[in-house]
Amino acid sequence: MVPAPALYKGLTAHLREAGNLLNGAPADPRDEFRTRLIVAVGESSVLAGWLAADMGDATAARSYYEIAEKAAKEAGDPGIAACELAYRSYIPSTKGGHGRSRMLLTAALETIEGYDSSPATTAWLAARWQPGMRRKARR
Repeated sequence: MVPAPALYKGLTAHLREAGNLLNGAPADPRDEFRTRLIVAVGESSVLAGWLAADMGDATAARSYYEIAEKAAKEAGDPGIAACELAYRSYIPSTKGGHGRSRMLLTAALETIEGYDSSPATTAWLAARWQPGMRRKARR
């Protein structure tokens, strides 16, 4: 087990380097290498956001989630968008904002609806969403 701060330092260095590579590449939606790099940046940004949130830095987490959201749109990858929304849902849930958390999770599930996504991703999103709904049903 590696603590979040140790992973975060290396991950942010990786993101800076990938960002430099992207900034040096012309925007061309047909460039497969650039698209793969955007996907790597998006996935890494989701992880960096999660680590930042875990370390208590919600502002940095939101910033990384915004990068991931932009990368998902540019790469046309709903899986990244769904994971970004799901990880973002942890922030309000830790502060008692379960309604906001469920809204983000619902958006995540809707994002991958009809998309050939990983069954594990769909199951994780559904499982994360369900506990809040069970609490609501008991009232």
